[in-house]
Amino acid sequence: MRAAPKAASVCRHKLSGFLPWGEEPERQIPVTRADRDAVGLFVFQERRVPTLQRLKNRKDFLAIAARNRRWVTPSFIVQADPPRGDNDAGSNGDVWAGFTVSKKVGNAVARNRLRRRLRELARLNLMAVSKPGWRYVFVGRATACEASFERLQKDLGWAIAKLTAGADLKRGRKG
Repeated sequence: MRAAPKAASVCRHKLSGFLPWGEEPERQIPVTRADRDAVGLFVFQERRVPTLQRLKNRKDFLAIAARNRRWVTPSFIVQADPPRGDNDAGSNGDVWAGFTVSKKVGNAVARNRLRRRLRELARLNLMAVSKPGWRYVFVGRATACEASFERLQKDLGWAIAKLTAGADLKRGRKG
């Protein structure tokens, strides 16, 4: 005789490593909110931690460039786009970053190396210095190839502080 199928709203987890004699008891954890309420469990509101996301589409790069909010450092140019509202792509608190290096910088090896350095710079530092929901495009410059990583970090901190404070190099005033 076949066993009755398990309820779709309940998943079974094994607690391994908790009992010294090697038995692994099973417990049932309700999956949906209605199931949690039916069993009387307190439901915590789930929070999502903002993360660093990558911009990959050309239209996103062009949209950020069209905002004309940029800051130029000796190592790179940072173009920024603050969150515009609830339906914005970055409204969930994620920080978006795109990286580009033109052929003026050098051959493919040099461009790829610089792009990797910019990605690592953003991965390590951007979430700490940026505000949630902002989108950035980093345009690598030739001087960044020889610059130390500490210098790149200082440039990043300075540029993001200026952009989030409202400064704009192109207009020369707060805006």
